[in-house]
Amino acid sequence: MTDWDDKFDYLQLTRSLYLNIDYLQFLVEKVWKITKKVDVVDFGCGYGYLGLVLMPLLPEGSTYTGVDISEELINKGREIFKSVSFNHKFIVSSANGVPEKADTFDIAICNSVLMHIPEPDSVLTEMKRITKNNGMIISCESNWNAVNALMYIDGIKKSKITDLGFLQILFERVHEKTKTDGNIGMKMPVIMARNNIKNIQARISDAVRIILADEKNEEQDSIYTSLQSDGFGTELNDEQKARKINWFMELGFSREEATEYLEKEIKLNEIFRNRSDLNMVYAAAMTFCFGYVIK
Repeated sequence: MTDWDDKFDYLQLTRSLYLNIDYLQFLVEKVWKITKKVDVVDFGCGYGYLGLVLMPLLPEGSTYTGVDISEELINKGREIFKSVSFNHKFIVSSANGVPEKADTFDIAICNSVLMHIPEPDSVLTEMKRITKNNGMIISCESNWNAVNALMYIDGIKKSKITDLGFLQILFERVHEKTKTDGNIGMKMPVIMARNNIKNIQARISDAVRIILADEKNEEQDSIYTSLQSDGFGTELNDEQKARKINWFMELGFSREEATEYLEKEIKLNEIFRNRSDLNMVYAAAMTFCFGYVIK
């Protein structure tokens, strides 16, 4: 069992927050300029969400290989992909030890994966190994600082619900402690460069999600539910509050700093739960970074 074995529902609900399909089509046609069939390997594929949205945009004959360490998610993917028309397969494997021959794929891609891995360079090394000469490496990764800075709730002063300075320090300290990095998206051009990937470029996802108090429809319900799954609106009991404050203090914050921040987080969640008055804008600001393997 892995930490992600029970995350199928979460992944299904949240993936659509971060990416617009028409923007992915723009990347395929205008930026990556993929005009011939390609063999794609998806690192940390989960149940294959990226394959489901990307493969119909690629030239006919393109193939998809999904790789994930979670056997539970891979099994979900195999079930879901029974109805797709393109050739595909799934492999249960860690991201830095894929059982595929070198120079096998035209494109190696990952989506919200490197942020969870303490040694992203080792994954890039593996992506390069199984990618053909002149093949492409693509990452789509988060920027938590940007997400918090771009969030807007009408009628509420940002400083009352979000302490950007606290969060910036928090993310830095979490990175120092765990080596995982929720702000890795904007760093990917430098990380790719040090791994000798060439002709590096980057784009920011154009996905912006809007909730309006006066609009009640299926799309609004879906966005609201997705944001709930991503943690918005969480109601903490006293034990959970104490645990969170202790965690902040373990990361070097004073009790006063931790308590002040938690009060703002609680206020934000209270506002979010009052959907009838909620006018909110949320932008995930995911970074697509890509470059080419020269062997």
